[in-house]
This record gives sequence, structure tokens and C-alpha cells, in this order.
Amino acid sequence: MLHFQALVHLLSFLVHRMIVYPEVSIEWAGKTYDTKVTMKIINKIEQSVSLTGLIVKVQSGEVPLSHLAVVYGNLLRSAGVNASDDYVYGAMFGVESECGLSQQDIIAASAAALAACFPTNVPVSKDAKKK
Repeated sequence: MLHFQALVHLLSFLVHRMIVYPEVSIEWAGKTYDTKVTMKIINKIEQSVSLTGLIVKVQSGEVPLSHLAVVYGNLLRSAGVNASDDYVYGAMFGVESECGLSQQDIIAASAAALAACFPTNVPVSKDAKKK
């Protein structure tokens, strides 16, 4: 009986919470684009880069720029920008100057975008569930 009660409690908890992915504002070529991180985007990124592995590397001080370019490139494309990962990577080194961002800008924006790939649980009001 205890296992059943624990299951009921867990299901009740999950029903009253939902996963929320934040909206992210990203810049490119002097424009700001808003996009929302979704499972589809996360899956696309993780076909090339392990997000968890990337977090571990960033926390240890090893910032693999090519991996950050993949994250940022996927977010740009999800916002409707035509920018390949190679193009984003080149922009990090000033090769693609029309992007209007420095290497540090792209690294900072990629780090923020990376954080957005990990959802948070928030309580769901009864009104929100009806929408």
C-alpha cells in the first residue's frame, strides 16, 4: 500500500507542475531575436554536442568554442536566422564581421543560451492548465 500512495503522491505533484523553458533573446547582425528553447532544439543540439558534458567543461574552465557555436547556431536558426554553425564559429574569431558581435559577446550569449536548455519546474495554476 505504501508504494501505491507514493505513486499517487508523485503523480499529483507532476500534474500540478509543468516544465518551463525560458524565452531567450539572442543577437546577430545588429538585430535581436527571441526564441524559446524546446525539446526539438535541444535534440538538434545534442545530435552534435552533449549539453551536460558541455556544462561540465565550461564549469571546469575549458570552453570548447566549437560546441558553443553549435548551441548558438541552433538557437539562431530556431529564431529564423540563416546562420550555419561554421559561420557562427567563424564569427567568434572575427572572420564573419557582419554579425556585429565579439567573441566574448558570443561566448556570453552562448552560455546564457546553454543555461536556458535546462528547464525549471514551476507550479501551474489551475487557470494556466485550461489554456
